[in-house]
This record gives sequence, C-alpha cells and structure tokens, in this order.
Amino acid sequence: MKQVTVKEARDILGDEAVKMSDEEVQQLIEDLSVMARWALKEASQLRSQGASSFLERSKNDSTEL
Repeated sequence: MKQVTVKEARDILGDEAVKMSDEEVQQLIEDLSVMARWALKEASQLRSQGASSFLERSKNDSTEL
C-alpha cells in the first residue's frame, strides 16, 4: 500500500502542519495508516457478516420485501 510522503501530508494538512516537525508529521502518517487499515478490516468483516446474516434472514423469512 502506498504511503503518503511527509511533503504530501504537509500539503493536505495545510496550516495544521506548519508547527510540526518532519518526525511529527511522519508519526501522524503512520498512526493514521494503522487506523485506516483497522477501519478497512472492520468494514470488511461487517460487510461479510451483514451479507451472511441477510442471506440467513431471507432463507428463514416467509414474507417478501
């Protein structure tokens, strides 16, 4: 997975990054990358669970939508 560079992060953050060192910006990039991977994993699991529960419900549901 491509990671944002410090320069790209500074461009995105704008004024928020002015007072930050390169090391602080890099740490923020790494922290947000971890959070993004976790969120994507959770979303994928929820989607899988939702699809399987929907299929189970439709098998057992005698009413039609």
